[in-house]
Amino acid sequence: MWFCLIGAILFLASAVFSYSHFSGWTFRNSTANQGLVKAWLSAANAVLLLIDGVFTFRGE
Repeated sequence: MWFCLIGAILFLASAVFSYSHFSGWTFRNSTANQGLVKAWLSAANAVLLLIDGVFTFRGE
């Protein structure tokens, strides 16, 4: 369970750093769009990893 929690925290930190870096850029640039998509996908991955950890280790 600890590995799932640490992984989710790292994915969430990656999402926060990516979003804060690319949030001020203009949306006409494809690099900014890719950075913002990366941020949202990292956040979604963190949530899914937490849900997976809860369902995997709920019996222990």
